[in-house]
Amino acid sequence: MKEVPLSQNERDFLEQSLAAGARLDGRGQYDFRGIELHFGKDRGHLEVSLGETKVLAQTSCEVVEPPAHRPTEGLIRYSVELSPMAAPSFEVGRQPLQGVEIQRIVERALKESRAVETESLCIVAGEKVWAVRVDITVLDHGGNLVDAVALAALGSLLHFRKPHVDVIGSEVTIHTLQSHVPDPLSVHHRPLCVSFGLFGAAGEAAVVDPGLKEEAVAVGTLTLALNVHREVCAIHKLGGATLSADQLLECMEIAHVKAGELAAQLEDALKADEAARSNEVARPPSLLELSKQRITAAARSTAEVEMVPGYDDGHHAAAATAAADAAVPMALADGAAELFAGGSANSGSGWN
Repeated sequence: MKEVPLSQNERDFLEQSLAAGARLDGRGQYDFRGIELHFGKDRGHLEVSLGETKVLAQTSCEVVEPPAHRPTEGLIRYSVELSPMAAPSFEVGRQPLQGVEIQRIVERALKESRAVETESLCIVAGEKVWAVRVDITVLDHGGNLVDAVALAALGSLLHFRKPHVDVIGSEVTIHTLQSHVPDPLSVHHRPLCVSFGLFGAAGEAAVVDPGLKEEAVAVGTLTLALNVHREVCAIHKLGGATLSADQLLECMEIAHVKAGELAAQLEDALKADEAARSNEVARPPSLLELSKQRITAAARSTAEVEMVPGYDDGHHAAAATAAADAAVPMALADGAAELFAGGSANSGSGWN
């Protein structure tokens, strides 16, 4: 299904507004739309909202045999899927050219710049390495997919933890996430993409984070991948608009500032998630709490219920619950006396 194109009146209005320095949503020329980062319960799960654009990223890993030409390096793969519910032009089982282009940009920004140390993914040289896979799904297309996908991929990698591995001689032990604290990926630097929409006959006007309608009237786009160290990791230009050296340098200066802002927001979100996870660590239950749970369970399982003829199943269930609840206080009192009578034997267990 094809998208409905903009009418000529809409195109003329957008072009005149952008030439005058005004945008449809009231943003400034170099402003991003509102960005929201939501980390999931599982490690490596991140949902990014950039205005109306929504992207979901999930990182996973498995143990594989390394390629012969790189026996001491792990593998990293990025996969971008444009969901059919994101836009009418996205079809099931068919990757459009836009999806292939976005995936290549992300690979150039993150993989070819060696943001993640692949040698740290090696378990046993030539035999076992970690293969890390980042799956990015576009949930809603509201414009500027490149920046949202790159931010989701990087955030997912930073949030992900791989199982801890012990290698003793020829024996390899991969611990579960519950038995040992998992290990983060070794990330050298954090490339982030900043995209510009180019407007005018020769692309003389540029705006950051073009929306869906702005992309429709743009004569070209420029994507710069940079990190906080002012290093350019990738440059991608699409469209026939030409850029002078001065225009490119100006866009780079703006992109450095915007990349720093994105990096700071991502770092704040990661710290907030770590703080929330540390607060959710369950406190070991006390002996009294454990005994209450056992006594309550025992009282409910042993309570006798008198069935009254003429009542339906709902009344029987209510009578059973009431009888069990009535039996709990007596069992709890007896169990508590027994607990405190033998409490001195468990005083050194370390539970609070």
